Parts: sequence; C-alpha cells; structure tokens
Amino acid sequence: MALTEFEKTILLSLFILVKGSTRKYTSEEELLSKFPIRQRKKVRMYLVELVKQKFLVKQKNAYRIDQKALKCISAYLISGPRARL
Repeated sequence: MALTEFEKTILLSLFILVKGSTRKYTSEEELLSKFPIRQRKKVRMYLVELVKQKFLVKQKNAYRIDQKALKCISAYLISGPRARL
C-alpha cells in the first residue's frame, strides 16, 4: 500500500525527533506539538493507521520507527515530496 505525502511527513517528523534511531520512543504529545493545532486530529488518525500497517510500534503512549518505515523514509529523503504544478 502506498503512503500519502502526509503519512510520509509524519514518519519523517518522528525520524527527526528520535535522531534516526529505531530503538528510541517518542511521546505522542511531543510529535503532535510539531504540527499545527488544526492538523493534530488527523495526525492521530494516521498514527493509528501507521501502527496497523507496521510502520510504527506503539508502547503505551509513545511511538518508535520500525525497520519497514526506514525504507520509505530514506526513499522520501532522496526523492523529496511530489511537487504540484
């Protein structure tokens, strides 16, 4: 299943918060603080979906990046977001 640009942005934000580690957990509140208030509900929805798709691992109220997500993150960093023209 292909990820949307917003899902890729969430993964990239989490990747930056944990400084590239796949072992560190970051709290949901810390991640949500990086997004505008009007988007936080949507971010919570996507976090649940990313856990279901095994891109993220949830422990209590914290998330960490799974190995599956690293491939998507590195591809996203190399190619960049799709531009709308």
